[in-house]
Amino acid sequence: MMRVLALAAACLAASCAPGEASPPPPVDAADYLVQMVCVDANGRPLPADPVACPGSRRKLQVGEPLPYHKVDFTEGQISDSYPIADVNGISRGVQTYFYVSDLSTNPLFPNMVHFNPENGGYNILGADRENVYFRGTFDQGGGWQPWWTGDCRAAGWLLFPSGQQAFTPGAKPSPTQNAATCRGQINAVASTVEWSHDPQHRYESGKVLDTLRVAHFAPGHASAEFNYFTREYGVTRWEAWRQGTGETSEVVRLQCPTGPHDLTLHGKPFYMADCHDWSVIMPLATPWDPDGRSPVDARAPTWPVDPLYTGANRLRNGYLPSLPDGECSASPWTMSRDLRLTWLDVPPWSGNGNCTAVISAPSESGLAALSQDFTARAGDTRLSFGSLLWAPGGTGQAAIALAELDADGREIASSVIRVNLTARPQMFTGQLRLSGRATSLRYKIVPLTPQTGVAVTGSFVSV
Repeated sequence: MMRVLALAAACLAASCAPGEASPPPPVDAADYLVQMVCVDANGRPLPADPVACPGSRRKLQVGEPLPYHKVDFTEGQISDSYPIADVNGISRGVQTYFYVSDLSTNPLFPNMVHFNPENGGYNILGADRENVYFRGTFDQGGGWQPWWTGDCRAAGWLLFPSGQQAFTPGAKPSPTQNAATCRGQINAVASTVEWSHDPQHRYESGKVLDTLRVAHFAPGHASAEFNYFTREYGVTRWEAWRQGTGETSEVVRLQCPTGPHDLTLHGKPFYMADCHDWSVIMPLATPWDPDGRSPVDARAPTWPVDPLYTGANRLRNGYLPSLPDGECSASPWTMSRDLRLTWLDVPPWSGNGNCTAVISAPSESGLAALSQDFTARAGDTRLSFGSLLWAPGGTGQAAIALAELDADGREIASSVIRVNLTARPQMFTGQLRLSGRATSLRYKIVPLTPQTGVAVTGSFVSV
């Protein structure tokens, strides 16, 4: 799938000399997915460029705060690649992209790095025994675009083989067609992926780094997208190419000045339509914790990653997918009799086979709810839950609850979070420690401000 990320850019001076120290021969292609860090004598990460410390560096660890950002050449966009835990053992990392200018735009995250779904996004990086791939993406053009097979196996946008084959030029088809609900399909087309190894690739910062380059071509080679991976930085550069000659804009030429800006690919002329090169680092006085929480409301994660990539959603149709004829349906969710429901047709929230419900209540009773019951599983001791919510009308309040039910449908325990909503979509999450006495569970979204709509984009319950 060809993803044109309309993103602006900017330039910070690198903190080390270009091309410093030659890396050891490549061993594992999966080592090119997430960033490295310099460490002190006690193994603690330092706010320094890993290119400058070849003898005292390692991969960033799961849950470890980042001591520096990767920024693009013109000082506007940040893209970090950090590792994540995965109960399935497949997802390896997240590649973020967001703007420096967004650091102070959300009152929930004052002067903090945070996920802004209207002006940023991420890719999920995965690897199995055979391939390395993007398991899915979030961007402003298409919202969530998870790539799983119909039987819930990961089969994302292929990048390169997992083993030594990645360092020998090759190509293969890269189909992407099923959504992470394992039921619906996303609007994606099959592409062809080609990979190659360049041990001496020069970036806009002047650094020369051992690189795996990946090229995806749309059918008929109508367009192309390149991704560059390094051991030091993970995803280090991205380019979009379109057929034509001499049409690269001045903005793109500023973002990636060394080019080339015109290429011949498969016998056809192409021009560079967009480019970001994140090979410059920005050391941080206070490390960024991508798993952190808002200091204003701890129920709002700093950088929420769709849990469907790292576990299994206990809810059916957590994304409220549209039917084959394009109509939206809340089933198998249940609506209270006095709940009002409409559908919001606003991209990217209602694209790729997903629908966005707007629910409202006539009064402050707190009884009108969109809910779904599901069966408890043996061995569960704690469940996480959450929804991405906002108020299209401006502000409002809502409650999210996960409750344990006995055989007669009575609540025996619950976890309820009450949240303040704005016009900015935000993920809110909670946890429930299970009593072990429930026969079923119920997830509820309750609008609390009378006559005010609550937009529901996606919900999950997972271990």
